[in-house]
Amino acid sequence: MVVEYDSDWPSVLTRRFAHVKCIIRVVLLFLLTWSCLAADKPAGKEEKILKDTHTNGVSIPIVHKNGPEWVTGISMADLASNRAATADTLFRIGSTLKAFVSLSILMLVDQGKLSLDDPVHKLAPEVWFDNPWESSDPVRVVNLLEHTTARDDLHFREYAKQALDSMSLREGLDYDHHSRTSRWPAGTRNSLSR
Repeated sequence: MVVEYDSDWPSVLTRRFAHVKCIIRVVLLFLLTWSCLAADKPAGKEEKILKDTHTNGVSIPIVHKNGPEWVTGISMADLASNRAATADTLFRIGSTLKAFVSLSILMLVDQGKLSLDDPVHKLAPEVWFDNPWESSDPVRVVNLLEHTTARDDLHFREYAKQALDSMSLREGLDYDHHSRTSRWPAGTRNSLSR
């Protein structure tokens, strides 16, 4: 019996582990939010949860349609500089954002303001993206939701970038064009990175 080794297996495990860590953080955020709702200041349990989960700190907002209802920071935003987490602290939230963006897009589709078949380059022509198959297989909104845009993974320099607070979204998108190139026609393969 011959067993073939899939060279992508370690990267699949790494990605799955990253997703599990993300889910744990979302659950942690839910638990912290729930426990803090009754008080203006953390009651003490939150510090133990942060310690037990090896989480430096969090910012927790409760937002209603008219704006923030309650916002706080707990523990440390940056251990190296001994900077506390506050209501104004920004954290990288990674893939957690995908659920909120997906729901927002589907709400716009439901309201008739957007179609899943809309080409992305027509919705945001100012955002640079190289797609050699644009004429036959444009990147569409549905491809963004399905992770079938064919974009490359973010490169290490993009992950390592310490953006200034004043950096705009446009400046962030313009930071490194190398990962914004289609590797194959959109909609033909899944790539979880996008």
